[in-house]
Amino acid sequence: MIFYDSSFLPKIRGFCGNIYAVEHVRNTHLYNKNTSSLVRFFFPNSYRWGYPSWQHRANIAIGLLEFVLAVYQHTTEGMFYLCSLDESVIGYTNQFDVKLTDLSGIVPRNTLLGYSKGVHCTQNNACTYAKYCALQCNNDTNTCTTDLKRPNLHHICAVLDEYLYFDTHNPTRTELLQLFRRCYKLDNRNENAEMEHALVLNDLKSLLWKQIHSTS
Repeated sequence: MIFYDSSFLPKIRGFCGNIYAVEHVRNTHLYNKNTSSLVRFFFPNSYRWGYPSWQHRANIAIGLLEFVLAVYQHTTEGMFYLCSLDESVIGYTNQFDVKLTDLSGIVPRNTLLGYSKGVHCTQNNACTYAKYCALQCNNDTNTCTTDLKRPNLHHICAVLDEYLYFDTHNPTRTELLQLFRRCYKLDNRNENAEMEHALVLNDLKSLLWKQIHSTS
């Protein structure tokens, strides 16, 4: 219940014992590339046919970037990692506000601390906790740390790249591509990694806001 009052989660409308009534989220995922059908066979990108307009998708993207910042700066319980959060659990309302439909892939840093204590390693590959939570190996102690190789924003950019880039018009398309390339280079092992993370996140939000306002 850590995020129970967060605007990024469906609101709790009421409860009876252990049963909760929550806000209805009509759109429970951003997209689904894994469905198999005759239509998908002939039109591989048909999963995009139901996408909202670019401006509305940009608004959803901004909400997702704000969520990344919120879990990074969470003050009461410490930092959280998006270890298996992907497009299948990122929903949105009819007003195009982000709503996370499953929090099981969001892991507190303390959980990784408990995991890393018992893992012996000689290289980073031995320190993979989950799909998007690959930890760093301390070569001096041969134990895993709680530091991610890649920040949360790194894999969220991959989700947004698929969701936004394909029909973005120039010159915004070129700017967005440059920002995604910067995002894919984010590496917590680099010097000034935290500063670059903040800059990329801020630049992405600024670009999207600028385009939303210019077309409204």
